[in-house]
Amino acid sequence: MKIIKFFNPESLGNSYAVVSNKNFVLIDCSQTPESVAAQIGGFNIDKTTVGGDKANKDCLVCKGILITHVHYDHICELDKWANLGASVYATKEIFESMRTDANLSNLFSKTCDIHVPIDQRVNLDGMKEISIANLNFQLLLLKGHSKSDICYIIGDHIFVGDLIFYGGAYGRYDMFGGDIKELQKSLDRLNTLPNNFIVHSGHDKDFELGQFKPYLVC
Repeated sequence: MKIIKFFNPESLGNSYAVVSNKNFVLIDCSQTPESVAAQIGGFNIDKTTVGGDKANKDCLVCKGILITHVHYDHICELDKWANLGASVYATKEIFESMRTDANLSNLFSKTCDIHVPIDQRVNLDGMKEISIANLNFQLLLLKGHSKSDICYIIGDHIFVGDLIFYGGAYGRYDMFGGDIKELQKSLDRLNTLPNNFIVHSGHDKDFELGQFKPYLVC
């Protein structure tokens, strides 16, 4: 398994490709398909080849998009992926909030009118794990930074969206959908995970979870 990190200089957000064999999933969506293709050498999605040679049998295949939460800097390019036929994994709350003020696009002076077709949505409500191609993720369905925050765990890697960051900082709870009590419950849950987990946040750099556990208190 390989993890590739993508950085969007406009939103200052991170997206990640988790790659195994010839398949990958994208976690959060601040990158256009063309930008991802430029960095990984092209890929196939549904029946479309992006940035590569259709005859290239070694081209990677995108198997889906995993969303950590609904905020604009994490979904700003999702419509482009959905238009290519990508399957999108999220909770019902996230899907229903994508076209509302809950996406916080106003903070970026942007409009966000993303629509994922019903047949491309995979509802993660109540699920503890998912398997996409040969990639097996455990799920933590949390909240506090938004009304629905999802952490994805694979091996000793955890993708946390904006729940926690390098240095022991945690996500804001004073915006639409935030709740300090729920955030503390989420931080308490993260504190029960192994210290050696590598944390991949929505912003800033990666770190070992145990490095900043003592600071995860609201």
